[in-house]
Amino acid sequence: MSGSFQSENRKEGELSPSDIGYIDLDHVVLTVENLDKAVSEFADYGIVAAPSQLEGNSDTPVAGVRHLVFKAPANDIANMIVLSQPGPPTPVLVAASKDLEETRQVLGSLGLANGDVVKVPDRSWIDPSDKTRHPILASRLAMANTVPMAVNATHAAALATYHLPGFQTHRHGVQRMVGVDIKACDVTGVAKWLGLVLHGKAAKGDGEGWSVFTRDCFIRVYPSDDETTGVTGILFEVSDLDSHLSALPPQTREQADSSGQLGITFPPTEQVSVTLTFIGTSTLADLLKQ
Repeated sequence: MSGSFQSENRKEGELSPSDIGYIDLDHVVLTVENLDKAVSEFADYGIVAAPSQLEGNSDTPVAGVRHLVFKAPANDIANMIVLSQPGPPTPVLVAASKDLEETRQVLGSLGLANGDVVKVPDRSWIDPSDKTRHPILASRLAMANTVPMAVNATHAAALATYHLPGFQTHRHGVQRMVGVDIKACDVTGVAKWLGLVLHGKAAKGDGEGWSVFTRDCFIRVYPSDDETTGVTGILFEVSDLDSHLSALPPQTREQADSSGQLGITFPPTEQVSVTLTFIGTSTLADLLKQ
């Protein structure tokens, strides 16, 4: 994120963020080949998965999905990673929406084809802090492949089920997911589109990359060298990087660089790899000022 940025201001008559039902970046879906192994690897980095979701009011775990939930700056987003086995072929960004039907209509007016609101099967989970059962009330807006970046909307009514203290307890000073790196063929187009639907500001960097700054996080968009679009990195805020490093396994600790960040290559599948970057709070504040 270093270097100067040139803001893209909206022209008179263009839709403002308040005209669209999206709130902010909500979560990222990562498809993994081995769910248990992925959960274990994230635990090594200090990120603890929430308990398995259950099917309705039964005690049967929902197969193939686990959630890494972080404390969100606001109650209208969840701030989490969904590990899925199986799942979409590429990692998916997901945004939250106050009104799915309004969002569907607005996206349609922008020429972005999308489907109707669909219901997610009844699920619940047990809060580890007090063992109470909580239903997961969720619906989702089906998006077509014509959308330049795969972004679904999750109804805001579902978000309260993710704001449970027992789901947000991580180790080694891990605070939250603060940024996402993606690659795209049309860097400028994708960045501006994300800036619009995520209530953000698209800003051009010194090179070919763009950044999208939302209320609570940032998304960096880089050129794709293989004509595919997807998530290539996830950035986490930790309270103190040195303390975080000292708690990690030695082989992981050695991967730290001199920029105040720790980058780890995480291969969720043979075809896809994602860089997990841990940034200290003080370093993050300096980056966001640039």
